[in-house]
Amino acid sequence: MRSSVKKEQCDPAENPVSCQFTCDDGSDCIPESWVCDQTADCVDGSDEKESKCNKRTRRSTDNVLHNVQDLLPCQPNYMRCPQEEVCIPVYKFCDRYNDCPIHKGDEGSFCTQIKPNPCDKLNCSDCQISQSSYEYDQPSTKCCQVVPKNGHPVPVCFCEDSKTVENSTCVDFNECDYPGYCDQGCQHKNEAYLCSCATGYKQDEIGQCHALNEPSGLVPTLLIADFRSIKQLQMNGSRGRLPVFPGENIVAVDFDHRKQEACWLALDITTINYQMRCANLLTKVITTMDTTEVPYGMVKQIAKDWITGNWYFMDTVNEQIILCNSVSRFCRSIIQTGSDKPAAMVIDPTQGFIFYAKYDDSLGSSTIIRTKLDGSNKTTIADSKLVKVTSMTIDYANKHVYVVEQDVIYRMNYDGMMRYKIFTNLRVRKFEDRIHDLSSISLLENYLYVTTLDEPKRLVKIHRYDYSVAAMEIRNDLEQPHQVHVYHRQRQPDLPRGITNPCLTTACDHLCVLDWNKDVVSAKCLCEAGYKMDDKEKCIYDKDCKGKTDPSCIVSENCSEEQVRCPGGRCIPKSWWCDGQGDCDGDGDEAYCDNTMCSITQYTCDDGQCIDLEYKCNGMNECRDESDEWGCPSFCDEDTEFQCFNDTKCLPIIFRCDGEADCKHEDDEKNCRDLPIPVGSCNDEDEFRCSDGSCIPEKYKCDGDQDCIDESDELNCH
Repeated sequence: MRSSVKKEQCDPAENPVSCQFTCDDGSDCIPESWVCDQTADCVDGSDEKESKCNKRTRRSTDNVLHNVQDLLPCQPNYMRCPQEEVCIPVYKFCDRYNDCPIHKGDEGSFCTQIKPNPCDKLNCSDCQISQSSYEYDQPSTKCCQVVPKNGHPVPVCFCEDSKTVENSTCVDFNECDYPGYCDQGCQHKNEAYLCSCATGYKQDEIGQCHALNEPSGLVPTLLIADFRSIKQLQMNGSRGRLPVFPGENIVAVDFDHRKQEACWLALDITTINYQMRCANLLTKVITTMDTTEVPYGMVKQIAKDWITGNWYFMDTVNEQIILCNSVSRFCRSIIQTGSDKPAAMVIDPTQGFIFYAKYDDSLGSSTIIRTKLDGSNKTTIADSKLVKVTSMTIDYANKHVYVVEQDVIYRMNYDGMMRYKIFTNLRVRKFEDRIHDLSSISLLENYLYVTTLDEPKRLVKIHRYDYSVAAMEIRNDLEQPHQVHVYHRQRQPDLPRGITNPCLTTACDHLCVLDWNKDVVSAKCLCEAGYKMDDKEKCIYDKDCKGKTDPSCIVSENCSEEQVRCPGGRCIPKSWWCDGQGDCDGDGDEAYCDNTMCSITQYTCDDGQCIDLEYKCNGMNECRDESDEWGCPSFCDEDTEFQCFNDTKCLPIIFRCDGEADCKHEDDEKNCRDLPIPVGSCNDEDEFRCSDGSCIPEKYKCDGDQDCIDESDELNCH
């Protein structure tokens, strides 16, 4: 069963997309387009009832190739319990025991309501089976059982475990076509099957695959980004001696098992900015990744490429996925989702893929897309009957993608084929309630680990094949779980045997990604935003990016008003741009400068340097020659102070024309004739009285400069 809306939310006015058809039992609401589309979406199957669908034309999904299938198929000789996910052996129907765990639909009036027994008329031949069938009234025909179908009793044949029914005859079947026979590899040969395990796993005596610990003593744990902390838990949910890393508004987490390091995004309450922090899980030492390239406050999910060390950031505000190198020194936007918001993201560097989901708010639907690790070769693998995807994870051994979408978990191949609903409305063991609002997912071996946002917020685990096992609650005291990971080496497997990381031997200027073409991998060099590759595969400034804000030129637009963006995204003070000194990577702030003229938004210093116009006369010397503070309006008290002309220094008024230079450029001793001094106030010992009665220092007499207004200080000089 897929995602639907809860009964109390079945109001078309409130949920116009999700609430167009109400299931007969009133429990769910689904879009009208899902009715009679050959897939049951209501728990009671009422959206696919023949009585309803015969009156309208049956629809198929828009994309047959990526059509969602029903729940995983039951194995041969098994049937699904009515209105449940669980499959039980056919012979357990009508055996007087309740084998269907929820609705007990394997027992009922259909077992005895028709006489004679329908199996009497069905020829189930060539059947050799040791189990006996327990009928209420009379023994049934061997290898035939009555089961309910659409509310009616129907006889079906069944066979021993290694056979299946074909034309009422038991024949061999390929176990590898059905989930659950083998955990990973499966080979069918000579009416038998052989299970195998991927590298990094060990097969036990019953054929199950167990993940090997690397190093041998490092057991798997769980990492959860839970709002105010990064929790590391044992697989049973207990903390033990595992650390909890505090934080504020933690939104995403991922890890590098080879470095034994976990990294997360959190709000730094001292700076009110998001930062990326990394902790060594052995030493518990926390470091902060220092970069301005990525708008961390807009990122809702992160993913680590454990082969190359690259980081992927899902930016939901700017609708993009950003690729950065291991320390976020070089970054570029590789995927733009347009008006659709990216909703979830996972990567598999061992096969060269990114999988991401984007959500169209206007349609209330999601699409899942696969690309290469550089964002190229986009391929849609799921585009029908998905509402709002919240999380994805990968089964690397089987090359399956698991998708969480509200109350449903899907599984599909890397190409989108064989898409099945794994679980819907999970029930919790020992509890009557169901799990809603699934928020994140991870897996190890045969178990899925899922967090929920529905109260109580909890972490549960569920067997991915055995529907008869209810979800086991691990913790129910989570605060706001955003992301969960199983921390284990096999969750970050090695490259296929015989293949080494080509980026280790390739000298890229900025970024190196793995470029897979079938089974061959090579290194691909990329430049950060604002740069382009030249003929020698070197990253040079892309002058076409000057003044542009498209994703190929900048990563994000989050510089402050006092800053300007370097090519590639780094923010620097505006005064550093075209100041003759390289401050951006590779002196990118000086690459676009016209040394003969400053722009209209800049001030030209006397030595030709350009500074931002707003720095002119701000009381601070921004020009190297300090000319930005010359001739500025006075900041001094005109009654008691004198402002030096070529800087903003204020002097006591008595220092003006006192014969000693106090200003840097001696402004206080120039044009002293402009200073009005009352007649009769000159000091006869060291001052000269001008003809107009004003006084100037005696040494200004006959010094070649006209200091008296009437120029009398330069008369009669020899």
